[in-house]
Amino acid sequence: MSDRFSYWVSRLAAAPEEPVLVPNAKDRYVQFIDVRDLAEWLISAGQRGLTGIYNAVGNERDFSAVLLAAAGVAGHTGELITAEDDWLTAHEINYWAGPRSLPLWLPRSNTAFARRSRSRFVQAGGTERSLQNTLQDVLKDERARGLDRERRSGLTQQEQHVLLTEIDAQLPVNT
Repeated sequence: MSDRFSYWVSRLAAAPEEPVLVPNAKDRYVQFIDVRDLAEWLISAGQRGLTGIYNAVGNERDFSAVLLAAAGVAGHTGELITAEDDWLTAHEINYWAGPRSLPLWLPRSNTAFARRSRSRFVQAGGTERSLQNTLQDVLKDERARGLDRERRSGLTQQEQHVLLTEIDAQLPVNT
C-alpha cells in the first residue's frame, strides 16, 4: 500500500478543526480506482480471457473536489491552507508519493498523467463505486489501523506543523 489516496482523508480526520496544508489544486486532476473495483474487473477479465492494454483507472476528477469530499467525510472544519508549487518544491516537498510529500499532487507539467482515457476499460466492463463510498470505507480502515500511524506517503504531523508555521509567518499582517 502506497498511502497516497488514504493520506488525505486520514490527515483531515486526524486534525478535524486544525489547518491542513494542501497544494494548489485549481485546474488539477486526479485519477484513482478503488482496489475492490479493480480486483472485480481483473477477475472478470481473466474469466473472459481478455487480453491487451487497458488503462484501469477511475474517472478524471477535479483534485479540489476530491479534497473537499475528503474533508466532508472526515468531518474536517479547519482551514485548508494552499501552497503553490514553487513554494512546495523550495521547501523540498515531494509530489505524487513517498515521504515528505503531498500525495496525488503533480506539477502542472505532468497534468496529462491524471487525464488518461479509460474508455477501453469501461467498454470491457470496468466500473467504479462513488467517491463518497470509497472515502468512507478508506476512513473506516484508516481509523482501525490508526490515524497517527507511520505512513509511506505524505507529511508527518510535525513536518506539516513546521510548514504551516512558516506559511503563517509569511502572511501579511492586517492592521
